[in-house]
This record gives sequence, structure tokens and C-alpha cells, in this order.
Amino acid sequence: MYSPAGQQCQKDLASGFMYGSPACTKARRMDQTYNNYELSAESDNLSETASYWLNAARQWVNYRLYPFTVKHIRGQSNAANRATWTIKRDPYTGASNLTFVRPTETIVAVNVRRGDETVNQWARFSPLTFAYSKVFYPLSARSNFIRDAASLTSGGVTEARCYVGSDAVYTYDGVHYNYTVSECPHVLMTDCHKQSEIAVTAHQGRQGQKIVTVIYGKDTVELDPTGYVTINGDKKEFKNLDKEGRFEIREEGAKKIKAVVYPHPDSLIMEIKNMHLFIKVQGSHVELTAPKYLRGRTCGVCGDFNQEVAGEFKTPQRCAVSEGELMAASFKLSSSKGCSAPNMDDKISRRLKKETETCQPIDQQYHTHLPEYDTNAPTKCTRFEKLTHEGVSTNGQCESVELSAVCQPGCKPFMMISKPFTFKCQGDLQDFVSSITVPSSCIAA
Repeated sequence: MYSPAGQQCQKDLASGFMYGSPACTKARRMDQTYNNYELSAESDNLSETASYWLNAARQWVNYRLYPFTVKHIRGQSNAANRATWTIKRDPYTGASNLTFVRPTETIVAVNVRRGDETVNQWARFSPLTFAYSKVFYPLSARSNFIRDAASLTSGGVTEARCYVGSDAVYTYDGVHYNYTVSECPHVLMTDCHKQSEIAVTAHQGRQGQKIVTVIYGKDTVELDPTGYVTINGDKKEFKNLDKEGRFEIREEGAKKIKAVVYPHPDSLIMEIKNMHLFIKVQGSHVELTAPKYLRGRTCGVCGDFNQEVAGEFKTPQRCAVSEGELMAASFKLSSSKGCSAPNMDDKISRRLKKETETCQPIDQQYHTHLPEYDTNAPTKCTRFEKLTHEGVSTNGQCESVELSAVCQPGCKPFMMISKPFTFKCQGDLQDFVSSITVPSSCIAA
């Protein structure tokens, strides 16, 4: 908080300007990017093995820091059972100043940079710790290191599940509602932002079972738990498979396996490896996992997977509806083979039609009293800018398609709202959509 932006931020906070201060935004970015770390360790009675490895690590670090070392004091009487490691990084040059205090020595190194040789050796020696190091150092104000670390730890796998039973549904976000999937196919899950070619539908079979169809890229797989799997029109009986038998779906003209289908006691399972998507069909019940990178992007009977229960029920047009059964009915594919057009005398269909006659998008169902503003006509208090995002563990930069209101000095937000922003990316990053809390507009403080 000692930068000019930090001092101005202190004044803004003192005057009650708590949200939307450009000075505070800049100060937070500086404070988070100007990485200061202090790692301390205390230990007594280390084993011989631990002492050996610590000494080997000490020698390796000393060797790598030698070109940057400006002070190396040996034999001094520091605390016998304590070691500290302090790092300060300059956000403009990318160099770091390091101080090591160990029981028998003190090392001070300045303007330290990781050379290609050091990086390569570290990556070969311990790929996992090297990957974590890129998440935590340096930190970036434009990314969430907790989210990046969780993604690295979980490998993109989440614990979220969607359950579709004979007469009930539990969405990815844990919301329960009653609904029975009929003989008409219903979209259980798809990527509504159309960035992934995946769709999962289900309908009721003649024996009361759920028949699930998975459309993944150019491949279409139908799972019938009564004993059949149909892959791109080729119907196969899986009950005659060996105990370890399975059906494999491969990339066209390649050996890479895209997905596998295999029987399980009283059920049928399909796994799409690179999406971390697991689908289990057992009688009239279906279970689906949620690919982590589809968070907030799914739609269908299973909900939007945004980890919020508010506003869970919405139609394909993102119209807000009052109940889950109305949402599920809106994802019924009435034009499919063997499925007649919906009867508008049906109670659910009539209610769905009534609630969606005047579509109220879920993104606008809150704060609808807010005055609309013209992004081409900024005011004294409000300017409009695109948001940016920089990767930590991957190289690249993203910029939002939409403009966001930015409050000018002496102004404050009229209200903070959460809005979805679409980011277009360059480099190694993929385009994505994220909900971000921003000012609705700005007024004089």
C-alpha cells in the first residue's frame, strides 16, 4: 500500500468509496503481482535420510544461485533448528531477490532469473512440483491461483454428479425436482456455449429403461442397458462380451482412443477420457459426471453447473422458469422419431408456454430496475473498458467481447452485479465465458 495507487486507495476507502475504485484496483493488482514470500521451517532431530536430501538440495540451490549471489556468510551462529527463505519479485523485470538464512550460512542473491537449463532440469526431476511452481510463482492479479491449483490437483475431474431417476432429477448443483423423462428424447447435458461438441440425451424405452444417446463430435453412441450398444449405426450386443471386454471408439485414421463403452453389473458405462465424462446407465437411472471445464456452460435437464442454486431453472433460450419440471419439459425434443408433437392441453406444456410467452432471461431477472446505459456515451463517472485475463500456468491473454463499466475517481458504483463475459483468447488459452462482479453503472460519491 506504499505505491501512489495504494495511497489513493486508502483515501478512497476512508471516504466510503469501497467498490470500483480504479486506484484500489491498481493497488490490488500491484500487491498481488509484486510477489513477496517468506517460507520458514523449524525441526528437531531430523533423520539421516532427511538430512541427506536437505543437504543435497542446499548444495544444488547454492550452485544455481552462485551467478546472482552478492553475499554468502558461512559459519555464523543462526538459530540451530530454523531456516527461512524470503523471495521478493519485481513485477516489471520479472527478476527476484532471495535471502536464505540457515543454521550455518546466510545467502543473499539479487536479480535471480530461471534459465532454460534450470527449468528443464527441474521439470525432468519433478514435473508435478514444477507445474505447481508456475501456479504459485509468480501470482497474477488476473487469475485465481486457488482455482488453478485445484484444477492441477484434480486433473479436471470434479465431484459434481447429475442423477436422472424414474421420476426425479438431481442437478449438477444439487437441486432436486420431480420429473419423468418420457419416450421423447430429452437433452440431459450439452455445452450451450457451443465450444465443445458434446450432447447427452435420454428417453424411455419399451421396458421402462432409459436409453441414452451420446453425440461426441462425429460419433453417435446409443446405450441401451437391456443389452445393446449402437455405435454410429452399428448395433452390438454387449451381454456376450468377455469379463474384461469393451467397445472402443478411436480417432478417425489414428490409434488414439476417444471413448470406451463397457458393461458393469446391471448397468452400462461410457467414458470419454479427455473430457473426464463418465456416464452410467442402470435400468431407469442415469448418472453423469460434470467435466470441470464446462462449469457454468452446460444446459439441459441436469442444469447449468455454475455451483449456484439460485436461478437454476432456465430454458434453452435462458428464460427463467419457476420449477424444474418446466425446465426439463423445455429440453424435450418433440421432433424426434417416434415422438409426437406436445399436446398443449397438457398441464406442464400449458404452464411452460404461459411462463415463456414473455421471456425473461435469467441474466436479467435481478436488478431489472437498473437504468440502461449507452456504452458509446460514457459519462463523467463511468467509462467502459474490456476486461483482460492472463494465464499463469499457460501462456496467453484473453480479452472480453463485452465492455464493463469502470468507475472514475470521485465516483462509486450504483450497484454491484454479476454478469457473464465472453473472453476471446490468444496463445495457449481457450476461449471461455465467466460471470464477473462489476459495477452496474457509476454515480458521484
